[in-house]
Amino acid sequence: MFTSAPTPALTAFNSQSEGFGIDTLAPTLASIARSGNSARALEFFSLFQLLKGAALAILVLWTITANSLVFIVLYKNPRLQTVPNLLVGNLALSDLCLAIMVLPLSSVYVLAGEWLFPELLCEIFVSADITLSTASIWNLSIVGLDRYS
Repeated sequence: MFTSAPTPALTAFNSQSEGFGIDTLAPTLASIARSGNSARALEFFSLFQLLKGAALAILVLWTITANSLVFIVLYKNPRLQTVPNLLVGNLALSDLCLAIMVLPLSSVYVLAGEWLFPELLCEIFVSADITLSTASIWNLSIVGLDRYS
């Protein structure tokens, strides 16, 4: 955890994720805390964090598994190695890279509520997130254009 002022990349990342995560729990936790039952608020918060962590872990593992299966199917079946299917494989590659490089770090960030990693990793994370997300969007566009024509 670093104590210096946030970098422009971290500030940009924080502004993109407003309205998600812990901030959305504030009204619920505030109403529980006002009732005078702080132990119940802590229990609710811990249960929510546990469920959110489990859901994020399943999402990361599912994304890695599903995109890896696309590669296995394309490799094992030479008949499927056509241009449209290879475009889908290219989409799977960009999504797999996103699942390996970005999703685990963003999951930790969401669960902790703050960036716990070194500042350099923050810069790399934001760059990878933007680049790989853009690559996925362009791949989807190309697949759509190929299917249309």
